[in-house]
Amino acid sequence: MKIKYNYQTFGLKENWINMLFLKDNIFLESNNLGKNQFISFLNYLRDCELYSNKKLSELFYILKYHNEKKLLIWSILSINIFFNSPTFSTFSLLPKGKYSSNNLNNFYSTIFKLNSHRTIYSAVCSLISTFEHTPIGNELKIGIVQKEKKGRSVTKEGGFKFDPYVILYAIYKYAFKNNIYEIDIDKIEKEMFSPQNILVIDSKYIKNCLIELQYLDIFTIDIKENSYFKLYLKDIKSPYEIIRILFEKENI
Repeated sequence: MKIKYNYQTFGLKENWINMLFLKDNIFLESNNLGKNQFISFLNYLRDCELYSNKKLSELFYILKYHNEKKLLIWSILSINIFFNSPTFSTFSLLPKGKYSSNNLNNFYSTIFKLNSHRTIYSAVCSLISTFEHTPIGNELKIGIVQKEKKGRSVTKEGGFKFDPYVILYAIYKYAFKNNIYEIDIDKIEKEMFSPQNILVIDSKYIKNCLIELQYLDIFTIDIKENSYFKLYLKDIKSPYEIIRILFEKENI
């Protein structure tokens, strides 16, 4: 397997996204980023689904007017980047635990055997830097970065209490990617793009969130003994509909 790598060694930074929400196209036209930083930033924006076809996306304008909800916004962005970037989706394959940069380099090398050491090193640098400089890492607990004598380490801790709508959004992203609309929550938990792996949460929390959202009438649940929990999703235009419902029904 070979990784298509677009970030060089740069990580995404929270303040870049904040400035983009504040100034939108003006920030893209005039900023203090170096040439290579800016190219990497645009690639991050594409993977976060904030930029498409050489312009700011539909999702950008949905989120822009609610950017005071920082962790909600970054929850959505983290889901998108894990779905669109092999650098991040590969990290979801790791179990909870603490990993040195060398551990990550070795793991990525086993996955992306066709890539050079330099490319693997760059991918891991950008991964760790993104965790360190955005809420995805320490606040959402997906990859908590610690500085140590021999470099930085990342602890995949998990357990953040994501908004139930975020869970439903992640499930619809999974459904659209796999073209599957009948989902056994327990059976998907080890898959790369499952909400459990991407958000580092357990199946029990997902089930509780779905039960809480049943009133939305866009899915049904079949619950039986022995922890059987099957989800039947109704057809929607895109996963972005979940975000719109969130903002409309919760009056955010």
